[in-house]
Amino acid sequence: MKIRQISDKEYLAAIQKANQVKPASITEAANLEGDKKIHDQNKLLREAALNTTIVNKKWSDFCNDVKQSLLSECIYGLMEDAFFYQHNKARAELIGRNVVNNYIKEQGTTTLLKKFESKSYVLSEFARVIEESTQRILEKCDKSKPDTFCIDMEDRDEFFNNLKSNDADEVATAIKMRVSDALDKFIQDGKDQRSELEDILTQTQEKIDGAKTENMKESYNMLGKRKMYVSKMKKKKSVLETMVYNLASKSFTNQALKEAYCKDNKLDMDSIVENCTVLYAFLETLNTAKIENVNEAFIIKTLKEM
Repeated sequence: MKIRQISDKEYLAAIQKANQVKPASITEAANLEGDKKIHDQNKLLREAALNTTIVNKKWSDFCNDVKQSLLSECIYGLMEDAFFYQHNKARAELIGRNVVNNYIKEQGTTTLLKKFESKSYVLSEFARVIEESTQRILEKCDKSKPDTFCIDMEDRDEFFNNLKSNDADEVATAIKMRVSDALDKFIQDGKDQRSELEDILTQTQEKIDGAKTENMKESYNMLGKRKMYVSKMKKKKSVLETMVYNLASKSFTNQALKEAYCKDNKLDMDSIVENCTVLYAFLETLNTAKIENVNEAFIIKTLKEM
């Protein structure tokens, strides 16, 4: 077999052709590497955009929370001395703050502050102090750094100092006096009701003891029950008494309330009255400070929501 000899020119041409052709695996590897770089770049861009969105959301929430928190302190500060708690201070304060915060969330912080500006001098001052304090707090934060989203104790102290005024103290005192009067009336009405029912029972028993026949005894007994029913029904309940009645009734059927207000299957009336006084103090704060027009419709709505 003869082997053909190739010329130098043919050899060089063959080498050049071989260098111009890349194996398929090398080409695919290059393409994959390019795709990975693009994917990594897009991933970094998406992560950066997501982080920016998250930070912006945290900043927006912080701005809203600051203003809402300051507004809550204003309303709570007017009513806290009217709680008259004796049994469970922690629960009374928790109920007070919860009812204030729920009211603000329902009404809207911006809406309430706008109303404050034209309602009364005290409320307009509250709105001014809140806006100024909020601006001062936010100016100290870096909106791109969540770890700076906080309220300095210095700013907090200055806020409370700026809230102090004789006018605000007068409103708080009026609220306290009205709640105290309502509580005294509730207690006195309860005593009067018990005294009237005891008189009916005594008179009924005397008639039963003097009756000569069983029919007469039964008649006197039925008459006594009817008088007691009429006595209970004719009595007009105050707002505070209605609150106490509603909470006491619900404490038998609602498991959470039962655990809070029942001991050995008996109602803890002292705690019920105490906590209802907190709720009444909130209503009286809205009314006395002119935050709301606390008319009959508003009271009925509040009682239903209890």
